[in-house]
Order: sequence, then structure tokens, then C-alpha cells
Amino acid sequence: MHMINNDMSVHVWYSDKDLDITKGSLTTAPFIALDTDDVTSYGPEVTTVMPSVADGKYCFGIHNFSGESNMADASTDQNGNAKKATVTVTGDGVAQTYSVPDNPNNYMWWRVYSVEFEGGRVKSGSFTAFNDMVETPPESCAW
Repeated sequence: MHMINNDMSVHVWYSDKDLDITKGSLTTAPFIALDTDDVTSYGPEVTTVMPSVADGKYCFGIHNFSGESNMADASTDQNGNAKKATVTVTGDGVAQTYSVPDNPNNYMWWRVYSVEFEGGRVKSGSFTAFNDMVETPPESCAW
């Protein structure tokens, strides 16, 4: 899980979960934190954005860190049920779930969405779902 802002001055990701509060905190800037990150199975991973978040554009994506399998391939859970990774975005009481898209090239990055915050809220009309696989890591929200 990676959440970045447009100029990469904010980058919240698993590696920084407990190590550097400047890269993931709900009480100080950036007011974005990876609350839960299950790195051993199928989730959940929870990222929270507080109303104090700085204005600007932010992007959210997932990196297949292990590289063990194609992210789009269904795996089986402990009960033998097919399971694909999903991202659920919830805001203002509305939830939208995205599943990993087809990934014939076995790319390692799932670019999920971008959103703009203004005055601590999602700017009207700014949510953009990409839900695609890309070869390279983010260098900005232009990704």
C-alpha cells in the first residue's frame, strides 16, 4: 500500500508504519496513516485520512512486494475459496470496491485511484479511479 501526494513530499507505506511518524501519522502532518497492514495473508490494509490533511492531489496504489505471483491471479484462502485482492474506498457513507484488474504482463504496481483534498474534504468531482496495472513505481500522481 502506498499513498503519495503530487510532489512526493508525502509517501505513506508499510515500511514507515512504525518507524517515522512524519510519513504516517493521524496526529501530525501528513494526517494520513496506514492503520492496519496484514503482510502475511489477504488483509485488511486500512489507510485513514484525517480532515487536517493538506490540500492537494493524492494517489493510492499497491505494490506486489513479494513478487511471488501475478496480483491478478486468484489465490485460495485457508478454506479453499478463491480470493483476489480488493481495495474498498469509503467516504461520506459510500463504499466502492475495486478488484485487481487483469495483469497479462505481470506488472508489480496496481494503480487504484487519485483524489484531491480541499479544506479537509474530498474536492467535488476529483475522485478518479484508475484500477490498472503499471510497470513502474509512482514518481508523482501523474504516475
